[in-house]
Amino acid sequence: MLLKTKGIVFRQFKYGETGKIVKIYTEERGLMSFIIKGIRNRKSPTPASLFQSLSILEIVTSWNEKKDLHFIKEATQAHAYRTIPSDIRKSTVILFLNEILYKTIREEEANKKLFRFIEQSLIHFDEQESRFSNFHIYFLSALTRFLGFHPSQEQASVVSFFDMYEGLFTGNQPLHKYCMHPPESLIFKDILNASLEEYDQVNIGRASRIELLEKILEYYRLHQPALREVKSFDILQTVMR
Repeated sequence: MLLKTKGIVFRQFKYGETGKIVKIYTEERGLMSFIIKGIRNRKSPTPASLFQSLSILEIVTSWNEKKDLHFIKEATQAHAYRTIPSDIRKSTVILFLNEILYKTIREEEANKKLFRFIEQSLIHFDEQESRFSNFHIYFLSALTRFLGFHPSQEQASVVSFFDMYEGLFTGNQPLHKYCMHPPESLIFKDILNASLEEYDQVNIGRASRIELLEKILEYYRLHQPALREVKSFDILQTVMR
């Protein structure tokens, strides 16, 4: 059957001499794998430029629930990024978030709320002319809600520490090493409570941003074992200095 859906490009691999296998997170069917033959040929009707990291597409595919690989019949941009391709800081953030998403989202079923969160966040990021230094911190913090380990804020009124192992804020320092100390915990709480339109109002210095990101990644590793190494992290730190 033909399936029309939006999709966000996660990863691509070489397939044969001129083809590629592309992993796309779709609105209607979750994570899907597509074979695109001849895409590395200059005369290909499907340009390779469509399938850049986290590109948002409108695709038509011949879908069969019994198959793991599908063919794309049509692919067009659902949103053409305006600033991301030309801004090295933004494109590096996209590279970093792409790696996180690919390693944490394995759902082969629809999760429209998650899809819309990713889509709306990326479009907002693209439209931001300035004050986007906290975007990746906000995105990772909000993403935990969809991945099943969103921090509990039941005791947030007495927050001094964030217990990363238990996933909650507490007034007492945990006995184990997996925790955020003040003021990291307070900044993290502020980011968690910020909306997509408000995250840039949270005041975070560069040094604090680096420390907080390292802690958030540690929190991810505790709850997402597949995320042992984030290769793009060092590149992000260099570019965002």
